Amino acid sequence: MYTEPQIFANLVALQGHEKNHNQDGKNQFPGYEGHVIHAIFPYTKLKHLDWITDDFVGRYAITEDTIIGAESVVANTYLKPHVDRIRRSNLLINVGNNVAYVEHTIDGVMVEVTIQPGESLLINTKLLHGSNNKTDEDFKLLTINTRQAYQRRLDEQV
Repeated sequence: MYTEPQIFANLVALQGHEKNHNQDGKNQFPGYEGHVIHAIFPYTKLKHLDWITDDFVGRYAITEDTIIGAESVVANTYLKPHVDRIRRSNLLINVGNNVAYVEHTIDGVMVEVTIQPGESLLINTKLLHGSNNKTDEDFKLLTINTRQAYQRRLDEQV
C-alpha cells in the first residue's frame, strides 16, 4: 500500500519537474504571488497506475470526476488569496514534515488555519483562500477535489 506522502512524490515525479518555474525563476502560474508547485491530474489519467490503490480511492471517495494533485507553497513565500475557477472544494492533506498554514474564508471572514503533518482540511475554493509560508520548508499538500460543492462534500464526510 502506498502512503499519501508517496503518492504526493509520485505525482510530482509524473509531472516531470519539481517546480513550475521559467528559466528566469518566475512562476508559470500568473496571478499567484509567491511560487506554487502544481502537479494536478484527473483521476481518469491516474487510475491505471499501481500506486493509485483501491484503498486510497475508497478512503477519499474518489470518482471519475476527481482531480488529484500535489501542491506546494514554496518556503518563505505568500500565496495571495484567490478563488478557483474550476474546483469547488478541495481536501488538503498535509504530507510534509512541518505545520502548513492555510488562509480561507469561513462565514465571510478570512482566517488562518494550521494543518498538522498527516492531518487534512476541507476548504471552499469558491471563496478566497491562500497561504502564508513563513517557514524555511515548503508546504506539501496532497489535494483531492471531487468537483462537488463545499457543503455537499461536508455533508458526505459526516
